[in-house]
Amino acid sequence: MESLRGSHSLSVPKTETKSPIDEMQSLQFDIEAENRVLMELLKRRDDEIQEIQRMSDSSATKEHRETIKALENEVLRLKTENEQQKQSLNEMTSELMANHVTGYMPDILDSK
Repeated sequence: MESLRGSHSLSVPKTETKSPIDEMQSLQFDIEAENRVLMELLKRRDDEIQEIQRMSDSSATKEHRETIKALENEVLRLKTENEQQKQSLNEMTSELMANHVTGYMPDILDSK
């Protein structure tokens, strides 16, 4: 310090001073880096949300498939029952026609 008093020129350690443009570019770089990190986090969250939606969709789809399968089974059962009733009706009609030709008229409805 003593040497500085005697000298009229002060020697200040040189620090790198950034121009306003350099500071703005540095801030912009920092902001862009933060933005990339935030966008990556946002993308991860979006992926998680989509995965949850896919899972809920697939469980709903599974439920729908089970419902559709149950309905298909019911339709098949009704078709089979309908075919059996048609067959029975055809047999009764044939028997009735045969009996009509011969003049024999049994009470078919009571016997079945």
